[in-house]
Amino acid sequence: MKYYVNVTFNDNGKKYFFSTDDETLKIGDFVVVDTVIGREIGTISSVPLEINVEEIKFELKPILRKANDFDLRCREENIEDAKEAKILFSKSVANLKLEMDLIDAEYTLDRSKLLFTYIANARVDFRELLRVLASSLHCRIELRQINARERAQSIGGIGICGLSLCCTTFLKEFEGVSLNKAKNQMLAINIPKISGQCGKLMCCLKFEDDDYTEEKKKYPHIGTPVKYNGNDFKVDGFNILSQTIKLKNEDAIEIITLDKFNELINPNYRPRQQTTPTNNYQNKQNPYNNNNGNGNGNFKQQNQQQKPNNYQQNNKQNNFDANKKAHGDRKANYFNNKHRNNNQNQNRSSGQNNNPPLNNQKPGNNYNHGFNGSPNINKDKDK
Repeated sequence: MKYYVNVTFNDNGKKYFFSTDDETLKIGDFVVVDTVIGREIGTISSVPLEINVEEIKFELKPILRKANDFDLRCREENIEDAKEAKILFSKSVANLKLEMDLIDAEYTLDRSKLLFTYIANARVDFRELLRVLASSLHCRIELRQINARERAQSIGGIGICGLSLCCTTFLKEFEGVSLNKAKNQMLAINIPKISGQCGKLMCCLKFEDDDYTEEKKKYPHIGTPVKYNGNDFKVDGFNILSQTIKLKNEDAIEIITLDKFNELINPNYRPRQQTTPTNNYQNKQNPYNNNNGNGNGNFKQQNQQQKPNNYQQNNKQNNFDANKKAHGDRKANYFNNKHRNNNQNQNRSSGQNNNPPLNNQKPGNNYNHGFNGSPNINKDKDK
């Protein structure tokens, strides 16, 4: 089964991933690996973790073996020889009058190559320097020019936030950071304060730049006129973190919230209501105190207001049923009286005796007349 581990090569904390079949590797073990420079000795900085082939889309270089005593002795000798090579490099640069500042010198484990890292303000013609170094050191010489950011990355340090530098922990590529990003985030253009250890603008200025660009769309432009408290103001600035807007005129300066400004320019604007949890214990009222603070005068009224919802719902349903029954009784009586009057008129015209009154009959049992297109009595009774 394949595993991957983190390997570091110096004290700046930059970690690189390598694959291995040995699950017994522990943090602090020395291993031999192949890098872009050559064969080197690194230190394990994490426990072996199983590789998920679906997630890893690139090939990891393997760990060759654990470093033995011979490998560790060779590394110590290479460190001492690299110090002598630095002295030779500095003398040669001074003799050739080249504008180069040496950063580091490092031998590969097998001493097949010696890498010099330097910094310079411009391109340097170092062909003569290569001939001098190769004739004295008798190995392959490589010169690598780095910029100020890469120099800080190789050295390491602590940023203004109190954490390790981003370039030494997780940044792999350096993107250009311009002064416009600081202006977009409304920072004071104080170069020493917004510069990092490398002397360039801090890389973290680009981390929140897109968020500030999106949030600024909610705020008015500088100079937008607005009427507040009967006076004319203009927008002089705003703060995204506190969501406030600064209004200014010749006589006064006012600070209002973003919601208040939106209400001034749009009377129909309604801010979003933020629901906050409430404490039921604090919201309870003392039933023995009325509004005037005397005795229990409003106890009955408060007790009725605090009745459970089920009681109120049942009470409403009972009232509705009673009103419905009363309405049905009135409707039935109306039809009974109308039918009785019609029968009396017919009996008078035919000379027959009047029928007995129908008041004793239950409404809706025998009569199924409609009224102005409304439902009949029986249907209305069943509802």
